[in-house]
Amino acid sequence: MNERSDKTYASRKLVICLFIVTILIILLLWWWPWGGGNRFYKGVRPDQISLRQSNGKVQWQFMDGDWQDIVSLSE
Repeated sequence: MNERSDKTYASRKLVICLFIVTILIILLLWWWPWGGGNRFYKGVRPDQISLRQSNGKVQWQFMDGDWQDIVSLSE
């Protein structure tokens, strides 16, 4: 029962080192602009939306779509 097995396992230091390296790689990919997506522009950028006042109405336009009424000044 007290026979030694010939199985070899990774050392505890190696496992901890590989875990830390894996965490660092994940954080680097998340932090870096090309790895974590476009995290600087969440939502609508100012150059994507236009506002105007026309015929007593305040209107907005997203990209090059149709003009939508926000509020009518006559109300």
